[in-house]
Amino acid sequence: MMEEITQIKAKKKRMEEDIRVLMKSADHNAEKAESQGQLSFISKSNGLRRAAKEKESHLETLERELTDKLKELKDTP
Repeated sequence: MMEEITQIKAKKKRMEEDIRVLMKSADHNAEKAESQGQLSFISKSNGLRRAAKEKESHLETLERELTDKLKELKDTP
């Protein structure tokens, strides 16, 4: 049980970092689009934001799974 919890926590941490990097890249592309006036950077930015949003959905699932495992561990005699 503890091993599963550790694995979920590690996945959660990696996913949070992935989301942070995707959003940073999206912001960078949006800034480039503004400064250079190129719509292709907006398209890239939107794609990165969409990917980050999908990962956030997966992150919520992981958080629920972690909560369930922790509750299960707590309830174990």
